[in-house]
Amino acid sequence: MCLAYEAAGPNVHGFQLNAPWPNVDTLARFKSVFRGVITIPLQPDALDVVGRNPTAIVQRLKDYDGIADYTLIDASAGYGQELDVAFTLECYDAIRTLMPDLGLVVAGGLCAENAEAKLTPILERFEVGTDMEGRVRTPPPDDHLILAESIRSVQTIDALLRKYEAQRKPQPVN
Repeated sequence: MCLAYEAAGPNVHGFQLNAPWPNVDTLARFKSVFRGVITIPLQPDALDVVGRNPTAIVQRLKDYDGIADYTLIDASAGYGQELDVAFTLECYDAIRTLMPDLGLVVAGGLCAENAEAKLTPILERFEVGTDMEGRVRTPPPDDHLILAESIRSVQTIDALLRKYEAQRKPQPVN
């Protein structure tokens, strides 16, 4: 990670580590030297290690307290499987209780068509970032970005994020 961070230059701001429960000591050493953003994605293999139990997930995440900046529940792992809203809400409730400063990211088959239905229940309760991949790419083995769908999805999700951000942070009255 350190070599990659140095080679990437000033425009890299951190890593999303697509590995189940990366070594805490390694990440702590990295963070102490480079201060980059670290995102811990909880993909199927990481979720399976803790039995997909929200309490066990947050207990395991506590090991990364002060090291990880964000986490995302991503049972899809980039394959376009739709977000399980109820499970994600359970996990984020548990995380907020024990780790209120850990940033939350939503992933799981997000696209323009399903963004409002999938994100609204989450945005009503949490400030989140988003991640999308599987529904804005062609199927493997080609795996190419579908530019028009990507733009449409980003615009749709951005509008939702702005709507809920404005509701959370009241604007001054003139």
